[in-house]
Amino acid sequence: MSTAERTTATDADRDTVLAYLADRELPQVSGAYQLYPTRAGRPGVAEHALPRPGSGPDGPVDRISRMLATGNGLARHRFLTVSGARAFLPTGAPGWGFDEQHVMTTLLRLVASGGAAYPVDLWLLSGGESGLPVGAHRYNPVHHGLTQVTTEDPRPRLARALGGAVSDLTIVLTTRLERTTGRYGKFAHRLHLLDTGHTLAQLLIAGRSLDWECTPRLAFVDDEIEHILDLGDETEIAFAVVTVGPTRTVTPASDPAPVRVPP
Repeated sequence: MSTAERTTATDADRDTVLAYLADRELPQVSGAYQLYPTRAGRPGVAEHALPRPGSGPDGPVDRISRMLATGNGLARHRFLTVSGARAFLPTGAPGWGFDEQHVMTTLLRLVASGGAAYPVDLWLLSGGESGLPVGAHRYNPVHHGLTQVTTEDPRPRLARALGGAVSDLTIVLTTRLERTTGRYGKFAHRLHLLDTGHTLAQLLIAGRSLDWECTPRLAFVDDEIEHILDLGDETEIAFAVVTVGPTRTVTPASDPAPVRVPP
């Protein structure tokens, strides 16, 4: 395949994905799921609701709302009874103590994931120029909002982590291996690479559709990024960084982040 043919194929694939995403709206979460916390269950210093994505985003907050929804937002609810689940289980498997007609719900997202385990989480780092509060925020896909975890300007340490210019808004992709190891064992390591790649690709497609310059960064100082996110003793690790919008030079933090060894 020639370079021109590959470019045409890539553009066609991008247009197909954009058409799919444009036809999707975030479902309204109802019932007990209105109380559903962030996937990691960590409390934050504040909760910030994001505007629901529209067809014509205007400001930076509307655009980042669309990007986060595209990268990890909800697509639909899947309902399955215990009786129905038995079709996928070995003969004689337990019913988890529920009545046979008990309904289980899975919240499916816009991005592909092996076994719908969704090990990838999105974080948004804000310098405050876009109108979002300064600090590190975890994206909550269930409620389409942000859980603010820190209040410090992340850009000086981010500049140290990336070794160059930084943007006011930065998205960090993190993963949790335990979400898939229980089902896939050692193969979960490969699935994490695939799931992260799918999420990263959709974020870049969304950014391009919004005429936003987005640059993926796969080489960075892990300890610095994970210190910004205040991961502490969490099993979560940073996998990729995406700078969103124009970048500029910022004086990097002078002190290195402490070495972190995830449990």
